Amino acid sequence: MLQTTQRQQGFEAGLRRVFESSQGAMTLTVLTSTSSATLLAAVMTGDAAAKAVLQAADRLLRQIHRRSQARALECWLCDSGALWRGEPPGAVGLLTPFGIEPARVAVGMAICSSCATDRSERELAHAAVAKLRGGMLPDLRLLPPMPQAGHA
Repeated sequence: MLQTTQRQQGFEAGLRRVFESSQGAMTLTVLTSTSSATLLAAVMTGDAAAKAVLQAADRLLRQIHRRSQARALECWLCDSGALWRGEPPGAVGLLTPFGIEPARVAVGMAICSSCATDRSERELAHAAVAKLRGGMLPDLRLLPPMPQAGHA
């Protein structure tokens, strides 16, 4: 129980830093094995936001890899999926400050393979938002993705 409390406190502190650094506007990125290649391509073209997301994902994956089965992280969505070096996540959710480049803070949410199977990235994102609304951010609102400048 102590580990769960410390983990929750750490997540809440990270979430608070992301929230405050962007004055409440955050970007949620969900990565699966399919979208990871697109992220890497964006990093290779110099996309600063993609680089921040990749660095945050790397930190989370390294944290999971350092854990034994006895000290496994819980899945962000179901709280029962165990994530450790022998059981990697099926997807990763990352919250970064919106419009802040380079992003200096980010918070990650590991999602177990059971929760990620048969769900699109969009469905995983909506489930993550529902979990945030149900706990720490009840007033969280979704804004539609903004088109890039010069595109219709």
